[in-house]
Amino acid sequence: MAQRSGPSACNSQSSLGFRYTSGDGVKQDYAEAVRWWRMAAEQGKADAQSSLGYMYDQGNGVQQDYAQAVRWSQKFSGARCYVCPI
Repeated sequence: MAQRSGPSACNSQSSLGFRYTSGDGVKQDYAEAVRWWRMAAEQGKADAQSSLGYMYDQGNGVQQDYAQAVRWSQKFSGARCYVCPI
């Protein structure tokens, strides 16, 4: 999948993060989930921000980093909606 930006791209990126976490249609790979969630989270996708915070908190797919967990969780708590900004 091309690494585009914009509402439909970050929704797709976030969906891929969930798929890689659960192994839905792809081999389960937490690091790959983090990669896709980071792309969506950096564009303001709230569920990706929350998921990225959780992954840092648990050390799934990334080295455990509580500072990053807090950073992404705070971004999520400040988000106004769950869809990507236009």
